[in-house]
Amino acid sequence: MTSLRRGLCFSVAVLLIAFAGPIPLYGEEASELQSNEPQRPIVRLTQEELDRLPVFGKVVLSDNSSIPDIDVGNCFVGVPRGGVIQLQNQLPRDIAIQGTSTSCGCTAVHSSEDLILQGAVHPLLVGIRTGKSGKFRNRVSLKTNQEEYTFYLVGSALEYLHINASDVVYAPESSAFVVPICINDPAIAADDVRLYIGDQELPKHAVQSVSGKVSFLIATTYVKAGVKTSVVPRLRDKEMAPVLLPLVMPGELSLAQHQLYTDGETLRPIFTGDVVGRSFEKMKLYSGRESIDVQVKTIVRGQTAMCVCKLSGHSIEDGEILTLELDSQKYELKVFLK
Repeated sequence: MTSLRRGLCFSVAVLLIAFAGPIPLYGEEASELQSNEPQRPIVRLTQEELDRLPVFGKVVLSDNSSIPDIDVGNCFVGVPRGGVIQLQNQLPRDIAIQGTSTSCGCTAVHSSEDLILQGAVHPLLVGIRTGKSGKFRNRVSLKTNQEEYTFYLVGSALEYLHINASDVVYAPESSAFVVPICINDPAIAADDVRLYIGDQELPKHAVQSVSGKVSFLIATTYVKAGVKTSVVPRLRDKEMAPVLLPLVMPGELSLAQHQLYTDGETLRPIFTGDVVGRSFEKMKLYSGRESIDVQVKTIVRGQTAMCVCKLSGHSIEDGEILTLELDSQKYELKVFLK
């Protein structure tokens, strides 16, 4: 879709939301108080405007009320996305639309006509504007003179730029940390993306045009033990939300949490830092001076390692303090029974 075509679609979506009333910038946790009353059809668009909107799917109105979910695809957080759902009347009679409602304040639906003739196809206008990233599944209810039809809109809300802390790695050849930023919109060029610590712009490390990533370097002088490093991405002149990165110097290892809940048989401590090459399977566990038999399996991702520790021969007490020993280093852990 060209920039002009995308702009037109968003303009129509803004029109839908404007007619629907205020739609706050949050997701599925939105109170249903804003949208549980039937909404009268009040939006009318020209055929040209309808043709500019993507068709999300079709809903068949029949005596069989089971309607599959409609996938609206990806949208960007805070950016309106408009579209059309085709309502097909397969009943042997006309259907009168009496109102619509949604389960989330981030979604608005409107019918531009009151009547769907027998066998006819009628467009239902949809406007979506999410306030948080992640998958969503929002209920839509269509009240008619026959029955109330219910279906769900599903999709994913993306940030324009995304930093995953677990993807940050230390590059010995540069004596710096490499921070990859995923660009979710193909219309955004790598040159449009910058990364800052305070007022200091960080140097670019590499650009991967195929995967839509651009990487930056953070010198070790910015890293303080036990303190997360705050970085701020910028898209052109717009400052994005800051991201806290748990940067750890080579050789440094720490527990992510010093208190854990357990069922008495399994512990799941998480280590952060220089986890690559560590012998987690040789980890020892103590309660005071008593050695506890333990079998360890580890899942490593980036600078994080989750250890699944199966205990045997020891009964965990609520509030007990255990000692983990790994590579001659000891870590205290307080455990609580679920």
